[in-house]
Amino acid sequence: MEKKTILAVVISMIILLVWSRFLRPPPVEKKVAPVPEREERVEEIEREARVSPRALQLDKEAKRVVVVTDTSRIVLATQGARVLEWSIKEKEGKIDLVLESFRSQGILPLDLEIEGFPGLSRAHFQTGEKELVLAEGEEGEVLFNYRLGKGLLLSKIYRFSYGGYLQSLEVRIHNQSKIPQQIGNLTLLWQAGLSIDEALLKENMKMMKAQGRIEGVVTKKLKPSTYTGKIDWIGVTNRYFLAAFINKKEDFSTGKVEIFDKRTPAVGLIAPSSILAPNQIKSYKVDLLVGPKDYRYLKNFNIGLERTLDFGLFGFLSIIFLSVLNFFYKLTYNYGFSIIILTCILQVFTFPLTRKSFKSMEAMKILQPKLKELKLKYKNDPKRLNVETMNLYRSRKMNPFGGCLPMILQIPIFWALFTMLRNAVELRHSPFIFWIGDLSMKDPIYVLPILMGATMFLQQKLTATGDPAQSKMMMFMPVFFTFIFMKFPSGLVLYWLTNNILTLTMQLIMKRKSKVKA
Repeated sequence: MEKKTILAVVISMIILLVWSRFLRPPPVEKKVAPVPEREERVEEIEREARVSPRALQLDKEAKRVVVVTDTSRIVLATQGARVLEWSIKEKEGKIDLVLESFRSQGILPLDLEIEGFPGLSRAHFQTGEKELVLAEGEEGEVLFNYRLGKGLLLSKIYRFSYGGYLQSLEVRIHNQSKIPQQIGNLTLLWQAGLSIDEALLKENMKMMKAQGRIEGVVTKKLKPSTYTGKIDWIGVTNRYFLAAFINKKEDFSTGKVEIFDKRTPAVGLIAPSSILAPNQIKSYKVDLLVGPKDYRYLKNFNIGLERTLDFGLFGFLSIIFLSVLNFFYKLTYNYGFSIIILTCILQVFTFPLTRKSFKSMEAMKILQPKLKELKLKYKNDPKRLNVETMNLYRSRKMNPFGGCLPMILQIPIFWALFTMLRNAVELRHSPFIFWIGDLSMKDPIYVLPILMGATMFLQQKLTATGDPAQSKMMMFMPVFFTFIFMKFPSGLVLYWLTNNILTLTMQLIMKRKSKVKA
């Protein structure tokens, strides 16, 4: 009974780890081929871009406007009045969220389409700005104008502010003619996906997805389609970043999701057609949130943006752990030490379970000779064997599940920590000590996974029950886990290693005490 329960617990944890790392379905629900290497991927995109109506090289005469805030660097192009670059400042330099493979083809974010006025991506807008650098407390705007014909003046007005990642865009159409003018559906698109480090390109393409809050419901993933109703926001997300339209003024009534190159989501907002009277101005306003998925920052908007962080089944525990981690970071200024402190705290809370598990394991060792005798005596009578085995447990006042139930109860804690440490943007580019320069990346020389495997091996030796089959299975686990954890973020491996060291220490202390009592 004990052996089967341990096996079930171990297999459950393996399934969770392997599913999360290797088997989690990609964001696009239809079946797709594996993501090719970067060179092959660029060639594929270029082939598809040749036939895409939105694939467009920037003209040489297209000018650029550079905008710099405390958090971002944005480059706008006069051709289409679109975004050429949207870089986010990080601990180490900056990261451009516009996918290079799309930018090389002129498929850029914040493209504007108006039914009845084709070719706006090719249009050269006029602007008097060349650069906008904001200081603390400042706001500014970049105005682009273009004459649509029929006496219509089109304006795209980007508004930027210092502090945070929230900016805004206004599309304005002024009927300067003397007759009413029909304006078709107006669509704003973020169609260049979301980029990330070169080392994480493949994984990023798998994790990228469209999300939104429609009629008060936050989706895990939006399928390619159009969505009507009250749209609070719609955007593209990956592990660490998001680009979202926030439809606060509700000028847009429809959301839109498309798929580029078979896997990259594009999202948009659509405003219905209208008729402009002479000298009337029609305005469409939307907020833009382009930045990291910082839980505390996103929570402040109170529209469910924080749920773009994929914390999984035990997300409520992940949020608590993240809050504790951030609290200790304010004291240590090192997320590695914060992880160690958090692990120590969790060990204190779970110590009663660990103690109960250890006592049960020790009791099982003592019972092994008796259990072997029963197996030999009733080897031809399985029913009688089960009855006598249970009688033996009762006579010793033992629970056959006593060693494993504490392990099962700790699975939610482990899984919540696993998803938090794997998805928290706080760990990105956060160094620990010596060779660990980024807790969100794997250990470059695999020292942490090897140490983790070694401590896990010592644990198995210490708690071995004496059952040869079970011992072999348990001895295999450290090797398997070491191999799996070699590719995991070093922050997660640091947690597991610290947990193993603390558990091993407690087991040695309890073992010594039990010997003294004996």
